[in-house]
Amino acid sequence: MTYYIDQSWERCVLAGKDPRTIPQPIKTLRTEEMKEELLRYADVLSVIHLIGLKLLYRLQDTPLLLALVNQDGYVLEIFGHPEINHVMRKLGIREGVQMTEESMGTNAVYLAQLLKKPIEVVGKQHYHHALYDFAFYSVPFSFGEAYQLEGAVLMMNRLEDHSRFQLALLETMIDSMERELLVQHNNRNQSVVNRYLVHSGVILTDAEGFVVECNDLVEQIMGCKRADAIGQSVFDYELFGGYVKEVLEAGTIIEDLELTFNHSLAKQMVCLLDAMPLHNEEQELTGAFVQFRDITERKLFVQQTINSEKYSAIGKMAAGLAHEIRNPLTAVLGFNKLLIQKGIGKGEPEEQYLNIMYNELQSVSRLISDFVVMAKPGSPDRKICVLQEILHNTMFLMKSQAILKNTVIHQDYPEAPIQASIDPTQMKQVLMNLVQNAIDAMPEGGVVEVTLKSSENCLHIGISDNGIGMTEEELAQVLDPFFSTKENGLGLGLPVCYRIIQNHGGRLSVVSQKGIGTHIDVTLPTD
Repeated sequence: MTYYIDQSWERCVLAGKDPRTIPQPIKTLRTEEMKEELLRYADVLSVIHLIGLKLLYRLQDTPLLLALVNQDGYVLEIFGHPEINHVMRKLGIREGVQMTEESMGTNAVYLAQLLKKPIEVVGKQHYHHALYDFAFYSVPFSFGEAYQLEGAVLMMNRLEDHSRFQLALLETMIDSMERELLVQHNNRNQSVVNRYLVHSGVILTDAEGFVVECNDLVEQIMGCKRADAIGQSVFDYELFGGYVKEVLEAGTIIEDLELTFNHSLAKQMVCLLDAMPLHNEEQELTGAFVQFRDITERKLFVQQTINSEKYSAIGKMAAGLAHEIRNPLTAVLGFNKLLIQKGIGKGEPEEQYLNIMYNELQSVSRLISDFVVMAKPGSPDRKICVLQEILHNTMFLMKSQAILKNTVIHQDYPEAPIQASIDPTQMKQVLMNLVQNAIDAMPEGGVVEVTLKSSENCLHIGISDNGIGMTEEELAQVLDPFFSTKENGLGLGLPVCYRIIQNHGGRLSVVSQKGIGTHIDVTLPTD
C-alpha cells in the first residue's frame, strides 16, 4: 500500500499543492442533491447506524469517528466521538464534501475507491500536515445483489490510538453490513410475496383439473371450506372452470381476466383471473396454477372517481339551468295557484286543466331541485338523531305506498337507541327514495327488508327487496345520472341519494342479481 500512497504524494507535488495549508473541498453537494443521495442510501445508513453504533460502544475507550461515503466520494453522514468530529470539521471533512485527491490531498477514501480495496493512511502518510495527528481507514463496498449501491465506509481516530487491527475490524463491519442488508432485502421481498398471496386466492390443480391445493382466500370464491375444495374439479365452477379447462387442454395462458362473484345480495367480489399450465422437467403437463386477485375496492374507487367527474360537469350545467328555469317557473306556479284560488273555471273543464297544470309544474320544480341536489347537494344541517325514530317515521310515511302495491315493509332494528349526527330531512329523503325504488321493483308485491346495524366505526342501514333485480350491465350504471331501469324514470333518484350520503361522509353501495332482488347498504360514520 505504501507504493500507492507514494504515487499519490507525487501527484500532489506535481499539482503544486501546499502541504502546510488546511485541505479545502472543491466540490460539495447542494441541498437537493444531498437529500436525493440520503434517500438513495437510506437502507445503508440505517444498517451502518445499527452496526456502527455497536462498534463504537464496544470501543468506547478508543475515540472513533465513522462516515458513509457515496460512490463519487461525497460524505453523506458522519457520526461518533464528538471531539474528533469537531476537529474533522475544522479540517474540512464534513457532510456534503467530496473526498478527492485534488481537494483533500492523499486520503484513504480516494485511494480505497480508486484501488477498490481496503486501505489505511496513517499520520505522516497524509500529504497535508494538518492530518498528521490522525489515522484514516477506508473500506469500499458494493452492495450490488440487493441494492445496486457502491461507496465506502471511513473510520477516523487519533494517531495515538492507531492499531493495525482497525482496518480488519472495519472490513468485518462491512461484511456484517452486507449480510444485514441482504437479510432485510430478502425479508422485504418475502413480505411483499406474503402480502400478495394473502390478498390473492390461489388454486393448484392436477392435469385433470382436480384441486390439489388452495389457500384460505379461495373459500370466499368457491363458497366452501378449503378442506372441502381439495379434490373437487374446477370444471364444475361455471364462472371460471371453462377458462381452466382451456389452460389444461390448449396450454393457454390467461392474464387479468375480470370476473365478478356474487355470493349473496349483500356481498360481491370482483377479481382478476390469472391462469397458466404447469409442467415438470420433462415438459409434461402436471396441472394448472390459478390465481384470483381481489380488486373490489379498486373498482369501487374508479367508479366513484368517474361519477365525481360526471357530477362536476353536471354541477356547472345545473347552476345555469336552476337560475334560468326557476325564476319563470315560480311566477307561472304563483299565477296558476292564484287562478285556482279565485275559482276560475269552477265546475268547468278549465278547473281540471288548471289543477293538472299546477301538479305538472310542481313536478318540474321538484325535478329541478333534484337536479341541483344531485349536482351539488347542500351541506347537511346535522343534528344528533336517534336513527330508529327516523326509520320508523319514514316507514310510516311509506306505508300507504306499500299497501297500494301489495308490499310489506319489514323492519329489524336494535332495541338500544343508536344515535348519529345527520341531517334528518335529507336522510328521510334518501330513505323514502330507496324504499320507493324497492316497492317499484316488485310489481306483483313482495317484502321490503329495512335493517339497522352498528359496528365499531360505522352504522349500516340496509334496504333489500325480492324484486326484478338488475343485470351486471345495469348495476354498473345504476349510480350514473339519468340512467334508470324504470320505463318512465328520470335516473336522478339514486344519484341524489348517493350525493347526500357522500356529503355525510358515508357510502352507498348497491348489489343486485337479475330475478332475485336488490340490496342497498347505506354506511354512515359513527364520528
